[in-house]
Amino acid sequence: MITGDVITKEEEVELTIELAVRDIQNSIDFYTKILGFTLHRIATDGKFAIISFGHSILMLTEEVGLPEPRFKGLEEIRILVPDVDLVYEKVCERGGKVYKSLEDASYGLRTFYIKDPDGAIIKFASLII
Repeated sequence: MITGDVITKEEEVELTIELAVRDIQNSIDFYTKILGFTLHRIATDGKFAIISFGHSILMLTEEVGLPEPRFKGLEEIRILVPDVDLVYEKVCERGGKVYKSLEDASYGLRTFYIKDPDGAIIKFASLII
């Protein structure tokens, strides 16, 4: 993990999501300890972090006084994995509170949903073969 404020070339991507969160340490703990993300960087002021899952990154920024309801218009963040059943099992073992259990969707994905500490919906999915 890197501590600092300058983004490296490896962290520079064309498209990413940056989520504003109320408590960055709580969010870092949720994404790394419950969902299995990797922490790459935390800013020296502790209010910005970059985490990753596979080859994708997610940026977190702590902001005071965020409005309710949170994430109006943001439907979900989908993470495609090889074995959604295994991810589901690990998330449950780590104490994750699943929002919507495993199901086979008519559009060819097996999915489950979990909410992050600020209410963002994360959907894990695998192709149904």
